[in-house]
Amino acid sequence: MLRKLIFAICALMIPVVGNSQEIIYDLPEGVTKKIEAYISNFPDSVKFAIQLDAIESNKYVAYVMAEDRSNSEGAKLVNEMLINRTNRFVRVGNRFLPLVTAEDFVFAYLGSSGTRRGKVGRKKVMQNFDGYSITFDTTGRIY
Repeated sequence: MLRKLIFAICALMIPVVGNSQEIIYDLPEGVTKKIEAYISNFPDSVKFAIQLDAIESNKYVAYVMAEDRSNSEGAKLVNEMLINRTNRFVRVGNRFLPLVTAEDFVFAYLGSSGTRRGKVGRKKVMQNFDGYSITFDTTGRIY
């Protein structure tokens, strides 16, 4: 009986342990409200990601990157492989937006791919930002 109880407790803990690997960022309230207001102007087909960068001591910039998934022919704004691999998210209202940093775009290894000559080359991440940004400090002051 004790073994069954221990097994049941361990089985119940597995989903909790799996979810604990996500890192949730809570930005200052004024920042998240401005981001929420910005993304509310888009249709449901648009997916968002946040790039958060430190620009000075205690001063940050958040770039809101948008990608309209309704047009599969369009260029990808954010490297989907990088976004899909992140375990960091920014809480914006009732949404959790994937979070990346400038370092992710520079140093992330995303595997390799074959070339026409059969050689293996490292995949590069191209960053194309044309969207909304907000600069703020740790106290929530928006610049």
